[in-house]
Amino acid sequence: MSDELLAIADRVVAQAQPSEEIEAFVARGGETEIKVYGGEVEDFVSAMSEGVGIRVIRDGQTGFAYAGTLDEASVAEVLAEARDNLQFGSVDEHAGLAQPDGVAIAPQELWSDAMAEFATDAKIDLALRLERQVLAADDRIRIDAAHYADAFGDAAVATTTGIRESGRENGCYVSVSTLADGDGETQTGFGFSVGREPGQQPLFLFPKPAKIQQRVHQPERTAGPLRSGDRLGIGQDRKPSGQLGPGQVGLLSWIGVAVIFG
Repeated sequence: MSDELLAIADRVVAQAQPSEEIEAFVARGGETEIKVYGGEVEDFVSAMSEGVGIRVIRDGQTGFAYAGTLDEASVAEVLAEARDNLQFGSVDEHAGLAQPDGVAIAPQELWSDAMAEFATDAKIDLALRLERQVLAADDRIRIDAAHYADAFGDAAVATTTGIRESGRENGCYVSVSTLADGDGETQTGFGFSVGREPGQQPLFLFPKPAKIQQRVHQPERTAGPLRSGDRLGIGQDRKPSGQLGPGQVGLLSWIGVAVIFG
């Protein structure tokens, strides 16, 4: 897919006139978001987008244009609009495109074929399994919602100065927001575990139900009782008594879980 986008960028750059510098950035991406509650799918969103942005520099002036489509006629129109927009740019004697620095890009494994091929039914099942596992830990726990989300991005850039690169990445996570009631108060929290792709870091890396229940009943707490109207968010002062680590969840009288892949 990156080769296709890079070919589009190359065709744009090849149309540069002798007095022009041109930069073409081409991208395509998509995302899926699934929300489950009570063992059923409550919300499902899947979307994709693509587009091309072209920058033209001539005589110190810069023109830019963008379109959210990659058909050939639209790309040609974007180039024409970028050239037309030159007249509105202020003259800057230092305006110019970056030059290649000769430093090779460090290789990074940012794309997972397994993630790209992960079936929709499996995505839904992942969120449902997380919901069931958290609810099984303690009968005081309630779940606001369990979520699955993923995204991918594919991009390419080419310039008349010799820059020509492309790349892609994808990833996903599941999360659940929870509350637990006991002794006249309600508490909430957050934890996470990390993996490269679905299945590599299964939900079962979280403590087993018996271990979770043991930590749920720990008497030591660092957070005081909640008052009516209290609203808590990640990063605020109320902290879990357990220490977070790989495959672990910090707990008070609550459980909050997020598994992040990618």
